[in-house]
Amino acid sequence: MNEEIFKLISDALGADLSEISIETTSHDIDEWDSLGHLSILQELDIKYDNITDRVPELASVSSVKEIINLVISNQ
Repeated sequence: MNEEIFKLISDALGADLSEISIETTSHDIDEWDSLGHLSILQELDIKYDNITDRVPELASVSSVKEIINLVISNQ
């Protein structure tokens, strides 16, 4: 699951996959700004059947670890 989410975030941000790890935060990647965050949320919704409707906390996460924990606990 982690690798799947790493790829999703990488694609959403247009960032290199090697930049994404469990420890990555929004401060680590220039592309993870407000628009980048919306792109991540959109990709999560596509992949996980509109998960942001069920998990509004995703709108305020700032790390890959938080995203993974919320996705795993709400599948």
